[in-house]
Amino acid sequence: MRNREMLISGFALSAAFMLLVGMGSFLSGSGTLGYYEKAILVEAVAFLGPMIIVMALKRPMSLSITMRMKRFPFSALGFTLCFAFAVSLISFLINYGMDALWTNVTGGKIGEAAASAAAAPGANTWLVFIAMALVPAIVEELFMRGIIFSSYEKCGTVGAIILSSLIFAMIHVSGYNFLGPMIAGLAYAYLTYTLDSVWPAVIAHLFNNSYILLMSWLMTTYSAFGLWPYFLAVNILLFLLFLYISLAMLQKLVRKGKIKKLQRADKMFLNIQQGTMFSPGFVLFVMLFIAKIAFGMFGE
Repeated sequence: MRNREMLISGFALSAAFMLLVGMGSFLSGSGTLGYYEKAILVEAVAFLGPMIIVMALKRPMSLSITMRMKRFPFSALGFTLCFAFAVSLISFLINYGMDALWTNVTGGKIGEAAASAAAAPGANTWLVFIAMALVPAIVEELFMRGIIFSSYEKCGTVGAIILSSLIFAMIHVSGYNFLGPMIAGLAYAYLTYTLDSVWPAVIAHLFNNSYILLMSWLMTTYSAFGLWPYFLAVNILLFLLFLYISLAMLQKLVRKGKIKKLQRADKMFLNIQQGTMFSPGFVLFVMLFIAKIAFGMFGE
């Protein structure tokens, strides 16, 4: 295999996907653990398990995988926070728009899918935050940006960013929830590379998950009062504001040399094609993804 990193990460990706899908019934099943405790366990097993195996193989197989778990420049914190908020806003708006289109196909109620992230009545607020926002942000970023993104960097930075964000969206796929994760994945991979640390992506991912919980709560609480169009308008205005602020901050960081430049490899898409299409693990992941979509559409 010409790229051992893609080979191993491909099988790790397939394993993570199978664990996520296979443990789906565990979430809705009965038992001593509540839903949110089970959600924490599923995330940990699905992403940390394959990640630990890959890292155990790193030295014996001489894998050039960089987890980037070091600190990032404090001067980039303001940009990270503003950019994270802007990405969270646009991701939510895209998902809400896709949700609206999806309801026209399925005949559901607009906002129903997005509102499903709201906490169940009586649920502990901190437990919901840990299960639905904090744990996914940490374990998914360590796996997606620490393992997957790093494995594809030989394709060039741009190619690795695009491919890892596509995989990130496929992991989260549902009828309406694809473009939002795709955009978010591009942003998280960009932060990881340019700041040479996975923690800015964790922060941005945590922002996004927390914002989804907040907007889900607002949707379920105030939708009956007819205030939702105003919330959407505020979202749009805030996105434009924080996008402008984050771009201004990014410009200053570039001038000071705090941001790494993207490294594009020659024949980027050819490199991606050669590295992925002939990787058994990646092919297996794509087949599992297609099977999940087909089952979701025709299995009921």
